[in-house]
This record gives sequence, C-alpha cells and structure tokens, in this order.
Amino acid sequence: MHKSRMLGTMGIIVSALIFSACGSSSSDGGADKPKGSGFSAEAVAAAKASLETASKVPSARKLTPLAKRPSTDVSVVLIGCPIPQCTEAIAQAKQGAKDLGWNAKEIVADFTPEAFVGAFNTALQTKPDFIYYIATQPVATIDKQLQEAKAAGIPVIAGSPAPDVKAGGDSPIAGITTGPALTVQFTELMADVVIADAKSTEGIVFMFDPAAPSYVQGSEVFKKKITAAGGKVEPLEINQGEAGTTLPGKIVSYLQAHPKTKYIVAGNDLMFNGVPDAIKSAGLPLPKLIGNNATDVNRKYIADGDQFATVTSDNYGSLWDAIDLMARLSVGETLDPIEPLGESMVVKKANLAQEPKVLFPGAPQSYLTAWKVQ
Repeated sequence: MHKSRMLGTMGIIVSALIFSACGSSSSDGGADKPKGSGFSAEAVAAAKASLETASKVPSARKLTPLAKRPSTDVSVVLIGCPIPQCTEAIAQAKQGAKDLGWNAKEIVADFTPEAFVGAFNTALQTKPDFIYYIATQPVATIDKQLQEAKAAGIPVIAGSPAPDVKAGGDSPIAGITTGPALTVQFTELMADVVIADAKSTEGIVFMFDPAAPSYVQGSEVFKKKITAAGGKVEPLEINQGEAGTTLPGKIVSYLQAHPKTKYIVAGNDLMFNGVPDAIKSAGLPLPKLIGNNATDVNRKYIADGDQFATVTSDNYGSLWDAIDLMARLSVGETLDPIEPLGESMVVKKANLAQEPKVLFPGAPQSYLTAWKVQ
C-alpha cells in the first residue's frame, strides 16, 4: 500500500489528527432553528460555545505525580515507520525515555506486513521492559507477537490503533495513545466548525479514505453529530494515496457535478494538498475546507484564506504519554486512563500564529515533574 495512504491507519499521530470532546446534540432537527440555518438553535449555541474554548491555546495534559521516581534500569523498544512525521514523533518518545535515564531503541518498520512482523520479532529478541509501536498494520498482523510479549511480561503500548483494538484486562496491549477517543474529539470539533458557521444544512461533504479504519470511524462520528443537529452529510470516498497528484482533479470533477457544495471536511489535512489551486484554476467557487493535523502547506492555505480551519491535537505530546504509561507501569501503578486524552485547538486565520507547532504549553516540564525527574 502507498505510504501516504498508510497515514490514515496511524490515526493522526503524525498526525494529525487528535481534542476537547464535544457532546452531540440530541436535536432531531425539528427544534427551534435560527433564521438562515437549518441547524437547531441548541446545536448552534453548543457549537459556538465549544469553539470559543477550542480556539484558545490549550495546555499540556495534567498529570498525577508518580508515588516515586522510576528506576533507571529500564529498556524500551519504539517501533516507528520510515516517514519524517514518524521519525519526529519517535524522537519525542526517545527524549522522554532519556530524561528518565532509560535505554531506548528505535526500530523502523516499512509499510508492509512482513516488515511490521519483523520489527516486532526483533523487539522481542532484545527482551525489553516495554514496547511501543505505531500501528501501520492491522493488529491481527502481530497477534502472535503480542501474545509472546504478554507471556514474557512485556507491556505493549499501541499508538494510533484501529477503533476496534482494546487495551487493558486480558488484552496483550496495556495502553493506547492517539486512539479512537482522539478521533471522536477532533471530528466533533470539525463538525462544530460547520454547525457554527453554516447558513444551510445542505452542501456538507465529508471526504475520507475507506481503507483506513480511523477515517471510517471519523466519517461515522461526523455524520452522527451533523445529523443530530439537523443537517445532512454527503460522503466522498477517496484514495489518500492520490493526495497532491490526481486527487485535486477528482475533487474538481466532484464539485462540477455537485455545485452546491459549501463545505469539504477531510479526515486528514493531507488530502487538501493542491486542492485550492485546482479548484480556482477550474474557475469554481472554493468551498470552505476543514481538516485536521495540518502541515505547513495547510497553514499557508489558512493564511491565504484558501482553507477555512484545521484542528490541531497534541500529537507529539502523545509520545510523551506513551512513556508516561510505561513509567506508571514501572512503579506498579494501575493505568487510569488506559487511553490518555489531552485537548485540541481549532485553528483559523485569526489565531493561526498562536498554534503550537510541537508540544503544547507546559510540556515536557509537566511530564518531568510528574516523574519526579524535576
């Protein structure tokens, strides 16, 4: 499978992606509606309140201090992938491990099932105390290796697994970062952007790659929230591997066939590469583009008025969360939560300059203090 298409299976770690969760409106669309909008007044008010909070710069996740500082005699293996975003993300985990005095080994697994299995086998051979992996393949691919890790007493932390992956209890996976809860959080915020801004319930498109479970989950979350508020969503299934190449032209064709489209909401900002220019070159009006996990390309789109909004989650902080889960297990704590979740920020042109580019304010100091390193 194409590399860029695999980004969807990683959720939004490099993500994008990740959210101050917003509750869905229970309105069926028949409630009192503000003039000019088909969305219920209740849903619009709730969306605007949500965005007022989410437009502010969030802080790093608050942590409960450990009872004691973890031992330095700990080894971890971090399984990443061969794209810059993965390398940058794993670097955060390596730094966290280094600050604890731990020995961290990185293994890069290519985007094939064989490479993923091989990376896990190599990790198990080193007999580490913990394993972290970025889920670039379905969990069934490494079921044998996960069972071996469990039998050997090696806790495994999964990064960006599919929505059906469970952690804790009898599962060989001890904890999760950038998981399903993050997808719900940032997707509901994208829905809030539409509900708060829209003048009509029509012309709302959600674009996603059906090959990626996290994107499918996002499409369902988005549809649920928009529908509950009184709106309607048109799904647009695409191949993320075509982003920046043939995808912009296909979106132009879609807009020519659906001229009433007002919003295109994407499972990942990567899907918008080249899209604004293609639409304008075709002489079509530019819909409001809303995504998550922005790159510098998307930030320029926002600055130029070509992209309406993006949602920034604490993706790099999630690697510190992975080390934090390990640190807690190392001192005998029961993980609570098993899937830590921080906040997300809705970014538009007005607050673009305030967007944190790496870690959210307060990190990594918040982790070091909780670990009794500082």
